[in-house]
Amino acid sequence: MNNKSKQPSKFFATLIHSVGSPVVNELPFFLVTACFFCLKSTLHSLPAVFGNPHLDYSLLVAQRCFVGLFFSYAFAAVAHVVSNRIAKNMVYASMFIIMLIDFFLQANTHTGIGAEALRLVAETYTSEATEFLQDYLLSSASMKAYAKVAIYLAAFISLTVIRNKWGHNMLQRVAAPVNWLTLATLLTSVGFGECFVVLAQLSTTEQMMSYCEYYNFPDPVSRIIAATKTLYVSGKETQQAINANIAIKPPTPRQSNDSINIVVVIGESFIKWHSPLYGYPLNTTPHMASEAACNNLITFNNAYSPASQTSLAIKNILSCNSVSNDEKWFDHPIFPTLFKQSNWNVYLWDNQRGYGQGSMWTFALNSFLYDKELNPIAFTENNPDCYAHDGELIDSFNFDVSSGGNLVIFHLNGQHHNASERFPHEKRFMRFTCDSINRNEQWLDRSKKTAIAQYDNATLYNDYILSQIYNKFKDSNSIVIYFSDHGEEIYDYRDNRGRKLDGDITPTLCRYIFEVPFFVWYSHGYKTKYPHKVQALLNAQDKTFSTDELCHILFNLANLPTEHYKPERDIMHNDYKERIPVAYFGEKKHKIVK
Repeated sequence: MNNKSKQPSKFFATLIHSVGSPVVNELPFFLVTACFFCLKSTLHSLPAVFGNPHLDYSLLVAQRCFVGLFFSYAFAAVAHVVSNRIAKNMVYASMFIIMLIDFFLQANTHTGIGAEALRLVAETYTSEATEFLQDYLLSSASMKAYAKVAIYLAAFISLTVIRNKWGHNMLQRVAAPVNWLTLATLLTSVGFGECFVVLAQLSTTEQMMSYCEYYNFPDPVSRIIAATKTLYVSGKETQQAINANIAIKPPTPRQSNDSINIVVVIGESFIKWHSPLYGYPLNTTPHMASEAACNNLITFNNAYSPASQTSLAIKNILSCNSVSNDEKWFDHPIFPTLFKQSNWNVYLWDNQRGYGQGSMWTFALNSFLYDKELNPIAFTENNPDCYAHDGELIDSFNFDVSSGGNLVIFHLNGQHHNASERFPHEKRFMRFTCDSINRNEQWLDRSKKTAIAQYDNATLYNDYILSQIYNKFKDSNSIVIYFSDHGEEIYDYRDNRGRKLDGDITPTLCRYIFEVPFFVWYSHGYKTKYPHKVQALLNAQDKTFSTDELCHILFNLANLPTEHYKPERDIMHNDYKERIPVAYFGEKKHKIVK
């Protein structure tokens, strides 16, 4: 009986010893990697903790630290089981290389290892990589990154020397408590590892974006795992989209020699209620108001975005799908492909291509629009550079559009957060100050009124940009459609800036987040040549529609025959069926509430 009773005890003793051995025998390596992971996790979380010191954020810090300890243990365990000295040194080196890459990217691109970085590595040519290294390898920021890695490496070497000289006997004496502590830490880490269980269950790029934005993985190993999953999911969706675009039945090629320019301008975060064309008291859109007074511009009153964030909105706007019909954007072709297949020149001039490099939102859209298979079949030309302000983007478009069919898509930075950075700080664009905001809600102080004034100045500059586009096309047969990708809040009806959902979807929230400005401008030549189309647009001013129905309006304007045209979704057609739109807030769909 005694021998039998001792067997379980011996088993658990052996188990605990086996679990703790990697830490005991690789203590210098474990301590250095644990310090790296836990410092990353803690420093990454401090702004959230001090900005809103709730238990949830404290638990988030603890969760991240325990996950970091788990990765530290995993590296130590690999080093422990490897007996070959060269292989063991390679394990050590791999950790320091990860540190070096993460610190280097953080210093030079303000983002660590992530999905965008992995995608760029996969798509970057040797010459481009060489140029990048030449520019940044010896920069002052890089030197700081090297210094950080050197500190960790020096600590590892010093601890190893101390252990080899004096520490073996001491480690054996403390082995038992270290083993138990290691077991407890591992069990806790597994409990805190639910973030990876959630990650494994996500199936769309938007779900990945939302979760990664919420959790904001702080350490490079977690980000490599999240980035790998993101690349897999987005790659799968992009491939489906590519297949949908390749499989299209090409429309009848354009036969007419007449020139026509259809210009689509996609704004950013334009709150329609900050334009006097929709009742705002400040004159933020004087050029558009002037064009409307001359009967060259039509204002639409009931346009809605299909999504509350840019990447999902743009994907659904460009695609021929319908969110309200529960159709996925990647199962349908995008309208630029259909135009290009019909012998139109299709230009994409996108000033957000370089915005927030490394962010999940930029990755989600760019991995689709600039895919090396999709982009050539959808677009004739893309802008080579991005600019601090949208005016420079418009100035860079210098193509001859006096002949043939031309579809031009401008994607602006518009009133994107932070609005004060979206316009040149020249007197003509700094018309509004905090004293211009004649409101007295209790949540408004001078700093918030200043933020509103800066947003209105960005709106004023956006109006100037549109006037520049109108001037560029006024002497040709052209029509320009402007709308915002989604709305925004800037302390309009509550103490909130941005897009935040607290509780249920409300009519007021829909007014600011989903309801968007929608304008159609046309040149004198277009109005003269196509009076019936202008009249059809005038008749549609008050119809309710979603901007993911844009393709059907464009097919009508271009007289482009395609099986993807649905007259019941074209506001210009008599068969249009008006309905309450459905839109995404985050990755969840909601019916618009009026």
